[in-house]
Amino acid sequence: MNAWWAGLSQRERRITVIGGIVVLVTLVYLLAIEPFVKHVSELNSSVEEKTELLLWMKSSEQQIAALRRNSGGSANRTSSGGGSLLALVDQTAKRSKLGSAIKRVEPEGSEGVRLWLEQASFDNILLWLAQISQSYGVEVNRISVEQPDTLGIVNARISLQRGES
Repeated sequence: MNAWWAGLSQRERRITVIGGIVVLVTLVYLLAIEPFVKHVSELNSSVEEKTELLLWMKSSEQQIAALRRNSGGSANRTSSGGGSLLALVDQTAKRSKLGSAIKRVEPEGSEGVRLWLEQASFDNILLWLAQISQSYGVEVNRISVEQPDTLGIVNARISLQRGES
């Protein structure tokens, strides 16, 4: 190796050293710095997603607490003969900010209702279902939920019936 190096002219030695430095810097960048920067970027994205999720959970927690305070627990349940389930579902859904999402409401047998919601807030659906279950004794028979492209917005098909009193 020394003989080879000694056989090179001054200009060739400079070019070889500069080339070696460029290769070394490139390897350090590709093997150490770039993966580190990429990992930090992924972690930042993850933190942003988790922060959004945390804010959503805190908001939902406050809404659920407010509903629990306002509903007064199961003591406020109405009797199963206290009006049409179809009307109850329609009225309570509209009060729960789901009015614009209701696409169809129809009776299902003598004691049930089928409801189609499109582009509805998932949070509002869950809060509404909890409220009508707790306050009116309405139970969910079946539920089918699909998520379109927007986060937190869903299409849902729900079958409800009066609970056993």
